[in-house]
Amino acid sequence: MATIKDTKLEVGNVSGQPGKSRVTVTSVLSFTAEDAGNWKYAIRLYADDTNEPATGNALLYTFLFPSRPYRQINAQPGEVTIKEERIVDANLLDEDPGFVTIAPLTFKLPRKDEVYALADLTRSKVSNTWTSFGV
Repeated sequence: MATIKDTKLEVGNVSGQPGKSRVTVTSVLSFTAEDAGNWKYAIRLYADDTNEPATGNALLYTFLFPSRPYRQINAQPGEVTIKEERIVDANLLDEDPGFVTIAPLTFKLPRKDEVYALADLTRSKVSNTWTSFGV
């Protein structure tokens, strides 16, 4: 069965582009002979708010390939490393802006941002086409 053996997220600055971040996601995909064929590989970035269960982990960004939310992979037996990089607004990664309100005042307290990448590998099968009665 096809597996994602490892996924790594890296975030860095973009030289000469203040306010932008370089987001790189690298995954190692492993396929067996039975997995040969087409697969969909998708990457999404989420805010890690596991300590704040009321808010949940919000979706921050979806990688597009170029207009679809997945990359088509033609699997062959073995391992393949996929590296995808996007330039995004740095504010997009500011998942915890750090405002604290103690009525009647609001304070800005810098807080760490926790972001993780979720990589999915799926295989889709299209069913037969059903046709209704009529013209």
